[in-house]
Amino acid sequence: IVQKDLVSVVFPTMNRIEDLIKCIDSLNASTHEKIEIIIADNGSTDGSAETIKKMYPDVIIQENKHNLGSPIAINNCIKESKGEFILRLDDDEIVEPETIERMLSVLKSNPKIGMVGCLYFYTEEPNLLRMAGYDMNLWIGKTKVYGQDQEYHGQLSQNIERDATGGGSHLARRSTFEEIGLYDESYFLNYEDVDWCLRLKRAGYKIIVVGSTRLYHKRGGGMSQKENPFRVYLLNRAFILFMKKNAGLRNLFFLPFFFLFFPSQQNSH
Repeated sequence: IVQKDLVSVVFPTMNRIEDLIKCIDSLNASTHEKIEIIIADNGSTDGSAETIKKMYPDVIIQENKHNLGSPIAINNCIKESKGEFILRLDDDEIVEPETIERMLSVLKSNPKIGMVGCLYFYTEEPNLLRMAGYDMNLWIGKTKVYGQDQEYHGQLSQNIERDATGGGSHLARRSTFEEIGLYDESYFLNYEDVDWCLRLKRAGYKIIVVGSTRLYHKRGGGMSQKENPFRVYLLNRAFILFMKKNAGLRNLFFLPFFFLFFPSQQNSH
């Protein structure tokens, strides 16, 4: 049974127990009190599931034996959730107390708003913007990231429509997921969030970045590309899959361009 005004917070985790505790603590401090937290543990070996069960008995933990990837894990969390609203986060994020309440207020204000996101800042430098949403160029597969690495002085405090927001701050109605579907599970890691945003826009909805919100995300996330060549492979696999699926005839331009320039880009990492 769907519970009115309940926000179901869903995200995967893997071997990040310290970050996970900070994330849960920030959610528990939210001014929006009707929250359930559902976490998919993708085969952690650091005792994450056991620790969370002891520290936070109300948090629901799905224990996966292996790393299922992000979209499968998130979709499984959504399927178990009961909220009228779904908030997808990352496990290394800290959410300010008023952020969920403010995002929810904007989402509820207009049925044509299909999803809202928030301003991202760096955990290590809390007044340095990480991003304020982005727009996608499907001719060359590039994203225009707004506000990236800018000192913040309130310059993006207005609510602004974008093509997409980072997957670590997707707040949408459950009914919207039922209408356009869950995240595409073929991606495994990366781009399933952008793919979902494009599907949302094609269905006629707006995506809004709420300028009065703050979320803090660690630099680099869990695995940097230099440290993890397999992540480089997954990222580029997801990118090509995303373009093949979404760019249509523009791929006649994009694919030769990508394979001509990819080797030199790869060597620069």
